[in-house]
Amino acid sequence: EGVALLEALRRLVLLCAELDDPAGMLRHAEALRARRANEPVALFALAEDAASRGLLERAGELLSQAGPIPPEHPRALQLLQIQGEASVLRGDLSTGESAYRELLHLSEERGDGEHLESASEGLIRLCEQRGDLLAAMRLLKRRLPFLPVGAVSQRATLRLRLFELARAMRETDEAQQQLEAILEESPTHRGALAKMTALHRECGQLAEARRLT
Repeated sequence: EGVALLEALRRLVLLCAELDDPAGMLRHAEALRARRANEPVALFALAEDAASRGLLERAGELLSQAGPIPPEHPRALQLLQIQGEASVLRGDLSTGESAYRELLHLSEERGDGEHLESASEGLIRLCEQRGDLLAAMRLLKRRLPFLPVGAVSQRATLRLRLFELARAMRETDEAQQQLEAILEESPTHRGALAKMTALHRECGQLAEARRLT
């Protein structure tokens, strides 16, 4: 009977997780943990609850106790994001990067743009901290295919960030390509026009600069 009850509680926690029922998930997780303290399914649910209340450090401790996050878990994306943030917060950059990379992989596989953005932003911050601007640029580019066709403004914002990274790396051709891509979609984009004009002037292309003003 005890084994059957544990299995029933596990299934209830996972069902509530799948149905996005945080109250039910927490209730069953607490009942499960009362019977088995180190039960991963319960610890995952309690970690997510802690994170939702702003207790990121506590959430990280619970995830550490729980062990690896199974990719098939219905809340795997949310849990990996929490693990990445909590790990970086406590200075464990290696674990944080691993969590973000797994989150990036799963998000791309599932076409989840929101978590793809969270994963890439986490990784970009780590890349920039260690001065790896090329890796940061590659991560930003991986997000472009997942933006909706009509997300012109979001795409322009992303490409402006790519432009700034290219400039920092002194990659003038790459910088110009990003501005051209913006102007192809939005010919009157003021920011892109101003940056393109300045870029032409720096390169001695005065006729092109005058054409844009």
